Amino acid sequence: MPAPPWSKPSGFAPYEAMADPLADAAIQCLIEHQLRPGQDTVTELNRLHRKARLSPQQRAALEAFFHHVESPPDWVDWEAVGRGQRLMAMQALPVSASFLVGGLIESYTAPGIARILAETGRLSHSTARRIFETGQMVFDCAVEGNLAPGRMGHRTLLRVRLLHAFVRHHASRHGVENPINQAEMAFTLGMFNVGVLKGMKRLGLAVSRQATQDYYHLWRTAGYWMGVDEELLPAMVEEAFRLQAQLTDHLQHPDANSRQLAHAVIHALKAKPPFLLSSRALYALSRQLLGADLADRLGFPSSRRWHLALRATAPFVFASGLAQSQSQRLGQGFQSVGLTFGSWALGLGLQGRPADFRVGRKNEA
Repeated sequence: MPAPPWSKPSGFAPYEAMADPLADAAIQCLIEHQLRPGQDTVTELNRLHRKARLSPQQRAALEAFFHHVESPPDWVDWEAVGRGQRLMAMQALPVSASFLVGGLIESYTAPGIARILAETGRLSHSTARRIFETGQMVFDCAVEGNLAPGRMGHRTLLRVRLLHAFVRHHASRHGVENPINQAEMAFTLGMFNVGVLKGMKRLGLAVSRQATQDYYHLWRTAGYWMGVDEELLPAMVEEAFRLQAQLTDHLQHPDANSRQLAHAVIHALKAKPPFLLSSRALYALSRQLLGADLADRLGFPSSRRWHLALRATAPFVFASGLAQSQSQRLGQGFQSVGLTFGSWALGLGLQGRPADFRVGRKNEA
């Protein structure tokens, strides 16, 4: 098997110069047709595609975008996606912890990502809401069947993809070089897939090889809809771990923006669902997930009491996961509870205003 392009001496340089041409062209078309703040991008693109007078270049751009987002690649295994979604729902709390105070925070350790978030105000304004909006995207992906074209999770991913293209358009106009590029997109996606898998293991959960592959396949499919280049979507989870390790070595250089955003997440989640924990407990949980070295670089305080308390929960997490894996009925029960729990937490966190990922709102560009 030939070595993947990203493992060659040129490394990630070609991907750092690459954005998402299909989504970028689609957003450019919307802007040329006077996209207004607060409009739903997916709805507006469909309207333009069906009814608007378009130049040949605009029509070609929209047709290319819709062909991509309505045509699953041949490698998608919908049964594996469904199994991955069931795992995510069954392990709702470990997944939430692994992402919200683990992978999400680690994604900010890439200075390019942190700079965009800091300069657009995506986290410095209404921090808690922005976090729960990301949680809404994850929840939409956790419901079985939701990643098929036209379903809720699929539409949510397209809205986020187009929001990224909109931010990229404005950042480029303001002199930011290669904003939200393919290397950064793949690094962020890795926090949803292998980052969460690593986090669950650190919390004490044992996940089988097949379940690990299924969970990764779910996010590989989501990454395709999000516009991540297929060269950065390896087929096997072991290769995905290797890719993420190399991306981390290349991109992870936390700076002042990284630290500001990381602490903002902890303070925004204090005493809020899904954890209802103090900031000291959240810092301890994040340190367990990130590892002491990275947590120290982010300036996260340590707490021996909470460290020991969290370590004491690992056997219970392990036993719960083992019981679910051996009993289909118990697993189905946990899946139902997980989805109910997620819906409850998001309802409280978003205060009854569901995330819509509409572009052009205040502080987004």
